Amino acid sequence: MDAVVIAYIGLFLGCLCRTILPYMRKVRENPALEFDLKYLVIFGVSVVVSFIAATTLFAAFVIPNTALPYVFAAAFVVGFGANDLIAEIVATKTPQG
Repeated sequence: MDAVVIAYIGLFLGCLCRTILPYMRKVRENPALEFDLKYLVIFGVSVVVSFIAATTLFAAFVIPNTALPYVFAAAFVVGFGANDLIAEIVATKTPQG
């Protein structure tokens, strides 16, 4: 597999993992949480948003000239970190209630 493909997959999975992490925390805190169709819709939206974020980040991501696992790890961290930064900014601007 090409380093470019590995980098894009890493970016996408990093963004996606950061997006679904809050739901996973809810499940861990409340194992009796029942599955609702809205979670599937939210997951679908998360996939689309993560795809857009990964595509946007890909233009700025410099693919390291190393082994493919390191390319994946670097891309994953960049995707996760960038998505986390955006999520934290949005969370501070959203009224809590």
